[in-house]
Amino acid sequence: MRHGEAEQRQTTDYARSLTAVGCGEVLEAAALVRQRQLFIDRTLVSPYVRARQTADLMVEALGLQAAKICSDITPDSTPVGACHALEELLANSKIALAVMHQPIISQLILYLTGIKQPMATANIVLLEVPVLERECCDLICVL
Repeated sequence: MRHGEAEQRQTTDYARSLTAVGCGEVLEAAALVRQRQLFIDRTLVSPYVRARQTADLMVEALGLQAAKICSDITPDSTPVGACHALEELLANSKIALAVMHQPIISQLILYLTGIKQPMATANIVLLEVPVLERECCDLICVL
C-alpha cells in the first residue's frame, strides 16, 4: 500500500504528515479491504510519519495487530532490499500489508511482476507472491 496524501512541506521528508484528505483516502482503502474480505495477518510499515499514520489508521479500522516498522521500505530503498524486508513478513502470513512510498512501491511492483503500475496515494496493490524474485509474482488488482 502507498501511504495517503501527505502535506507538501515540512522540515524533512521524513516528518511529512497525512492531510485530512489523506486520512479519508486511507479509511476508504480500509473499507475496500473489508468489503473484499481480505484478512490481513501481519503489517510492515516504513518509519516515515505519513506511512506510520497510514498503517495506524488501517490497523484501527481493520482491527489488525500493530505494524512492525521497517527501514527497508522507504523512498530511497531498492527493490532487492525491500524484498529482503518482505521475506520475514510473508514467511508466516497468508495476507500481509506493507505500507510504503513512491518510488519504491512502483519499483517493487515492476521488479516482482514486470508490470509498470502507477500508484496513487492510498492505493493498495494485491499481488500473488509464490516467491520474492524478479518477475515471479502476479498482479491481481489495484484497490
